[in-house]
Amino acid sequence: MDFLSIKDLETLDIEHSDNFGIVLCGGGAAGRFQAGVLLALAQRRILERAKVLIGTSVGGLNAALFAMYGDAGDPSVLDDNGVPVPPLYTEAYNVWNNITKNSDIYNGDINSIIGKVGAGLGFVFGADSILDPQPLYNRLDSIFGQLTMGEISDLFGTELILSSQDLNANEEEFYCSFNEKTKNMKVTTALRATAGIPGIFKSVPFQDAGDKVEHWHVDGGTGANNPFLAIEKYNEAFPGAKLNKILIIYCYPDVHVEDTKVYRCFRDVLLRVVGAMLNTQEQMTETTVKLVVSESKMNVMALWPKNQTCDALDFTKTSLLEDGYRYGMGAIGYNYRTKTEMSISDFLAVKS
Repeated sequence: MDFLSIKDLETLDIEHSDNFGIVLCGGGAAGRFQAGVLLALAQRRILERAKVLIGTSVGGLNAALFAMYGDAGDPSVLDDNGVPVPPLYTEAYNVWNNITKNSDIYNGDINSIIGKVGAGLGFVFGADSILDPQPLYNRLDSIFGQLTMGEISDLFGTELILSSQDLNANEEEFYCSFNEKTKNMKVTTALRATAGIPGIFKSVPFQDAGDKVEHWHVDGGTGANNPFLAIEKYNEAFPGAKLNKILIIYCYPDVHVEDTKVYRCFRDVLLRVVGAMLNTQEQMTETTVKLVVSESKMNVMALWPKNQTCDALDFTKTSLLEDGYRYGMGAIGYNYRTKTEMSISDFLAVKS
């Protein structure tokens, strides 16, 4: 945890700022960078002021982790370097720090000869998925246990919204800690659903209140890898405390690099198509964000990694956690209203 001990820590007094929420996009293993940014926002005492955390795919995992550890702790408790390290957020750090290899999240190797043969046979004979996400499921169970969406809000004071794609209804579903229909859903159920990368991880069956039969769900990122639209759910539920500002934290840079790979293998095509779908959806959502900002009082800031992070299934890039943390400590984001770059501090400190 050496990198958490950065001296000259800048905290931010935003007690009287606008209500704001945080939207966390999907990105698989690159979510480690996003978690680092959240650690920095937590240590700067920004995250505890967020009214709601909204996430899909790995952004959903990060949203649940940091909503669960929503108490910033006693700021008078310092580490050896005189820097406050909130004890509960330290647990969120430990979750990611203990993920160092792919087998911590899934069984199987999509790039090996055996993996390629298995994928081909699975495609022919109707296997549940190419990779087995049971290690992820075990990890989720150990972290969240039987906690429900509503209990996280009640215990830790932060509202939570997660999403998945309902294959039977052919629509994006949002699971809210404040919604009567979904507040009793187990967090682990919602997270298994939003992590279900189509074809790669299993789709997840469960029956929502009001459903006549079980519906099957996959990665929320397939419907909206940037779940910005879920803000409407929060504002409808809390009309007296609507969100005026939104921070969007991406897992990948805003610049997409063209590659020279030969896409002959269906496995590679499938992975690339999923990525292309997510990219297209994010572009559509960005258009929506621009429209919302231009037509309302809401303002939005987006944060992107400056450099490429990692492949969505490569959980070995442990340095991304520190990269995200250092970025979050002095983050400069894009302000959609002013169309300029500015610091998070300036963005949040000034009331609309």
